[in-house]
Amino acid sequence: MDDLLVCGGLVVDGTGAAARAADVRVRGGQIAEVGSGLRPDGERVLDASGAYVTPGFIDIHTHFDPTVFWDPLCDPMPQHGVTTVLVGNCSLSLAPARPEHRKSLVELLCYIEDLPSEVLDASIPWGWESYGEYLAATEKLGGFAVNMAGMVGHNMLRTYVMGERPPCQPPLASTRTGTNGRFPAARPTTPNWPRCSTCWPGTASSFSSSRPRPAGRCAGMCSGWPI
Repeated sequence: MDDLLVCGGLVVDGTGAAARAADVRVRGGQIAEVGSGLRPDGERVLDASGAYVTPGFIDIHTHFDPTVFWDPLCDPMPQHGVTTVLVGNCSLSLAPARPEHRKSLVELLCYIEDLPSEVLDASIPWGWESYGEYLAATEKLGGFAVNMAGMVGHNMLRTYVMGERPPCQPPLASTRTGTNGRFPAARPTTPNWPRCSTCWPGTASSFSSSRPRPAGRCAGMCSGWPI
């Protein structure tokens, strides 16, 4: 299975070069040779005529964090040519998580992924709090059909530290201090706080002479450019 000769396909190598007719030899799970007219040398031969031969695709936005516990094949990613998935998107991951926060985390994941909560309740072998413990639990599964890279969800970090309550100014201020001022101070987000037309299309025309545009900085994604 690790030795393979892929013949007759159009190779798109990911460098930006144009597709070209070539054969690809794989030895021990590694690409050993790319060229035209490669002859079989004891390996399994796969006829790729009429198909593209490419490196594996990377899906940078998935929520397979819980899925691997009931579907380690990560279906249908391999069928799509995906060989690496990134989990922990949308601020969500399965760790860090205290036991008292698991129920609300499952409810949120089920809402986002449109899954019945019974699936996660029956499949996730809760027993961790830290992210390292979560990774250790996934390693016990014996491997997946794809490579998995993970991010730590910032929502989980915040909930783990602050609990399920709205942030108040002192924690935000202390967070800024704890990061040596790398993060800007929180900006007000009241209805009268300005958003520029770049971040919020249509808002440029939403201010009339009877409701003058308030002075200040943009509260949108452009991080404070004057408007």
